[in-house]
Amino acid sequence: MARQWVVVAAALTLGAGPPAQERVVTGDFVVTARVNGQPARLRIDPGALAMPMLGADLARRAELEGGRLDPGYAFAVGGTQIAGHTAVGAIQLDGPVFARRMGWNERRYQADVDGVLGPGSLREPAVRFQLRATRPGQWTRALPLLGGDTPDEQGPSYAVMPLAGIPLRIRFSPLVARSFLDATTANRIATGYGAKFTGAAAAEVIGFGVARPVRPMTLAHPLAIGPLSLTRVGVRIAEGRDTGAIPDANTPPPPVDPDEVVVTARVDRHPRPGTLTLGADALSRCSAVVFDKAAREVRLTCG
Repeated sequence: MARQWVVVAAALTLGAGPPAQERVVTGDFVVTARVNGQPARLRIDPGALAMPMLGADLARRAELEGGRLDPGYAFAVGGTQIAGHTAVGAIQLDGPVFARRMGWNERRYQADVDGVLGPGSLREPAVRFQLRATRPGQWTRALPLLGGDTPDEQGPSYAVMPLAGIPLRIRFSPLVARSFLDATTANRIATGYGAKFTGAAAAEVIGFGVARPVRPMTLAHPLAIGPLSLTRVGVRIAEGRDTGAIPDANTPPPPVDPDEVVVTARVDRHPRPGTLTLGADALSRCSAVVFDKAAREVRLTCG
C-alpha cells in the first residue's frame, strides 16, 4: 500500500505541467499505458466512463486496494449487477503521469483490453476520435457537452439536445454495432416521428459483456442529430419497459370506434432524460467526433 501512495504522489507532481491542447485517437482506440507503473493495454472509448474501468487482474498487478475512502460502485446492466471497488492510482499514456480514481471488478468492461477510459479522464482539454478520413461534402455541427468536462467527473461524456421538450443524452459508441434508444424515449417519439417496429429483437452487448435484446424501429420522419439524420434505430425492450406506443409494421391497426375515447399518452411531471447510443451503423457516415472540454461542446463531422 505504501508503494501505491508513493506512485500517486509522483503522479501528482509529474502531471502538473500543461497538457497538449488535443489528443487524437485513431484505429481501435487502444493505447499502450502504465497503471501504477505496470504495463497495460487501455482503450480510450468515447462512450466509456470518465473513471477508468480496469480488469481485476490489472488492479492486482498495480496493487490497487479499496480502503476506507473507497466509495465502491454498482451498475445494473439489464438484470445483471456489476459491483466493484475504487482507488486512486497513477496512469501514464504517452506523456506525463497523472492521478485518477479508477474502478475494477472481475468482469471486464471490454474483454480484449486491460481497461477502458472515457475522454473525460484524459488531461488534454480536447479529445479527437478520428474515425476515418474526412470526405468532401461533410460538415461539422457542435452540440453541448454534458459530463466529463471537469477533472472531478466520473461519468460518461454525452452530447445533449432537446427532444420533445426533454433532454436527450447522446452517447457515441463506434465499437457498438447498432444504435439504440431506451424504451421510454422510444415511446416519447413514436407518434411524432411515425415510428414502427420493423423486425425481431436481437441480442446486443451493452457493457461488461452483458447482452440485452434490442428491436429495430423505423421512423417515417428522420430524427436529426447534428449533421446526422436517423431513420432506423434499435430499442432496448427488456426489463419490463413498456413499448406499447410503438406499433408493429407487420400488424394491422385495430378498428377504431368513432365513439370511443382513446388515451394515447400520460403526462410525466418529472420525466427523466433519455439516452441515445450512436453505434457504428450511424457513425459510419462520420469522420470525427471531438470532445472539447474547454468549450463544453461535442463537434460531430459527418456527411
